[in-house]
Amino acid sequence: MEAEGRILTYDWDRYDTAHAVFQPARMTAEELERGYVWIYRKFYSWANILRRMPEGSLEHKVRFLVFNVALKKANWAWEVLIRLNLLRPLFRVYWRLLGEDRGLTRKAGQHRLGHGVAALFSRQERLQVVRQHRQGAPDRTV
Repeated sequence: MEAEGRILTYDWDRYDTAHAVFQPARMTAEELERGYVWIYRKFYSWANILRRMPEGSLEHKVRFLVFNVALKKANWAWEVLIRLNLLRPLFRVYWRLLGEDRGLTRKAGQHRLGHGVAALFSRQERLQVVRQHRQGAPDRTV
């Protein structure tokens, strides 16, 4: 994408899944963002959250609801938490609620912010972007 000039921004604050940071091949960046908002709202609607409620114990249902409500229905609060630098303590509480202390496991790095972005790019590509950013490469925001 870099060689094709399709990277729209190097502003890492926009690498949050809600912003188009590259120019898609067969739609506009605005169409991609609108599609993201549409599917996000549909998938995380109360009706769909309740429809996906797992069977089993009350504990499993509570964990499911904590995840969906805290991480998916309260997006407005994340901006505040990030600005107040409260994510680290909040994630400690979150993982305790989800059972980390009860012997439940998760993949290494799953709790780290940005792990999704890292999976999209090779280490070499990420280092190249960091080097360009440090050298003052122009931000190509739309």
